[in-house]
Amino acid sequence: MQNKIIVKISPDDETVGYIYMPNELDDDMRKVVKTIDLSDVIKDYKGVSVYLDFNKDGVLIGIEIVG
Repeated sequence: MQNKIIVKISPDDETVGYIYMPNELDDDMRKVVKTIDLSDVIKDYKGVSVYLDFNKDGVLIGIEIVG
């Protein structure tokens, strides 16, 4: 897709953003098959909701931030 990080803000809600990881994956490899909530990984995490999106090979392809 790209060799740079792309950050997009939701047009419907400015408190929601998505970070696309820099990689050259084809569209099929950019499909999210697993999402991990940061609060499930970091004990006692406090802050905005952060979700890590992975493809079928376990590659981090994006991060959703919900403020």
